[in-house]
Amino acid sequence: MSIMPFDTAEYIEELKISGVPEEHAKVQVKLLVKALKSEDIATKWDIKSIEASTIIEIEKVRGEIKALETSTTVAIKELETSTTVAIKELETSTTVEIGKVRGDIKALELSTTLAITDLGTSTKISISESKTEIIKWMTGIVMAQIGLIIAAIKLLQP
Repeated sequence: MSIMPFDTAEYIEELKISGVPEEHAKVQVKLLVKALKSEDIATKWDIKSIEASTIIEIEKVRGEIKALETSTTVAIKELETSTTVAIKELETSTTVEIGKVRGDIKALELSTTLAITDLGTSTKISISESKTEIIKWMTGIVMAQIGLIIAAIKLLQP
């Protein structure tokens, strides 16, 4: 802090003219000078200096905010771009994977249809073979019954 200009002699003279004894006037000047030299008193210049440095600091902060705003905007744009690219890549890979799964389903469907057809054919063959076996057994049983009937008739004849 700086001391403001102060004419002590003139101050003492004014006090004496107004009726203050010279000793009292000198003590008042001494105390006033001491008070004016105090670090606690700010002059207009001190205030203007602080105001100017505050304005400079505010402008610096505004510049920093503007730079941060710009870099944030750029970062957001980059993030939007990379997100859009990632989504497109994901859509493409998902579409490819869905195509593969559909192909796998078709192949499974075809192999299942072929397996069912083969099973049906082998079942028909088994049924046919079983029918043939049943007919052979039935023919044998019928022949045996005919033989038994003929034998029974011959035994029962007198």
